[in-house]
Amino acid sequence: MRRCGRLTASEGSDDRTGRLEAALLISAIGVFFVGIGAWGVARPHAVLATIGRLDPRRRLALAVGVRVVLGLVFLWAGPFCRQPGVVVALGWVALAAAVLLLMLGSARLDAIVRYWLERPRGFLRAQFALVIAVGSFFVWTGL
Repeated sequence: MRRCGRLTASEGSDDRTGRLEAALLISAIGVFFVGIGAWGVARPHAVLATIGRLDPRRRLALAVGVRVVLGLVFLWAGPFCRQPGVVVALGWVALAAAVLLLMLGSARLDAIVRYWLERPRGFLRAQFALVIAVGSFFVWTGL
C-alpha cells in the first residue's frame, strides 16, 4: 500500500503531490481534533455550550456537513496513509453518520446535545481525551 510522505525514486511528481496533499490534509484534521479535544478537556461545558448556542437547523447542517466532508476526505486520502483500511472505514462511518443525522432531524439532534450538556464534567473530559487520541492517530497516520 502507498504511504503518505514515503516515495521511491521511480514515482512521479504528480504522485508526490497527491501524497503530500493527503498527508497534510489528514494531519491537519488530526491537529484540529487534538485542539478541540484539548479545549474540551480544559473546559468541557464551554465546548458543548458553544454547540448548544447554534440555531437547531444550523447545528444539523453543520453536523451533517462536517461528516460528509470528513467522510469524503478520508475516502480520498485513506489509501495514501499508514492505516488505509482504518481511514477508509472511518470515511464510510462518517458518511453513514451524516445520513443518520439527516434521518434523525434537528429535534432529535437537540435532544442528543441536551443529553451531553447534562453529563458530569469528568465524563466529558474522558470523552474529549478520546478525541485527542483519535486526533493523534490521524496526525500519525498522515505522516
